[in-house]
Amino acid sequence: MRINVKLMGWMREYLGPGITHFDEQGFELVEGMTLGALCDQFGFRAATPFMAMRNGDHVQDVALDDTVLEDGDEVVFVPPLKGGCAALRASPAGARYDRAPLAKPGCVFPRVFFMHLFRVLILLCVGIGLASTRPTTASK
Repeated sequence: MRINVKLMGWMREYLGPGITHFDEQGFELVEGMTLGALCDQFGFRAATPFMAMRNGDHVQDVALDDTVLEDGDEVVFVPPLKGGCAALRASPAGARYDRAPLAKPGCVFPRVFFMHLFRVLILLCVGIGLASTRPTTASK
């Protein structure tokens, strides 16, 4: 069977030894191969946290070994999204980012983000309130 694999971001940097770096490539696989076996073949599970998608649907980590690939499947591997907080970037190697708390001590990003979000919501509510209380003039 033949599938197409796409690597997003820096996932190609985590390809196992002997695998040529690529962004998108077709692969010929044996029938019945699972998404988990493909992840292991590429070396991703041992190297870094990632998200896998099959035909546009997210595949949970616990379902990787149960997801059997089929001919014509489109598989996408996405790296964890990082940035914004030095405390999160300094997480120990192998930490699962999808299970990390929203903020670690010393991380100001969430507080600032939610403060600005609250301000925008207030402005929207005030704007809607003002729009609904303005007197309307009838056309003559």
